[in-house]
Amino acid sequence: MYDDMDYADYEEGPPPTKKVGQSILAVVIALSLGTAAVSLLLIHYVASGVGEIIWLAATIGPGFTAAYFLDKYVMTGYHTWCRLIVGGITFFSVAVFIGIGLHAHH
Repeated sequence: MYDDMDYADYEEGPPPTKKVGQSILAVVIALSLGTAAVSLLLIHYVASGVGEIIWLAATIGPGFTAAYFLDKYVMTGYHTWCRLIVGGITFFSVAVFIGIGLHAHH
């Protein structure tokens, strides 16, 4: 398939003189330095991601709690589809209200 390739210019390098453990250590050091450099660049994005998780918890948690208690105590006896719709509206209303309040606070 590769009959036209010339292997005459190919020279093998000298045999390795380091032990396998030293080679593995070199790879570990290179990975550590690369990871440290990338982590320093991405620390802003990690902090931003943690902030978004806290934001979601602060808005979704109370919305879910309000929808749960409304569904469990106030909406007993209603059809399931009605309970789901009212619970969804309550959930999103509370979450948006809290989200707007937090956004206005900043």
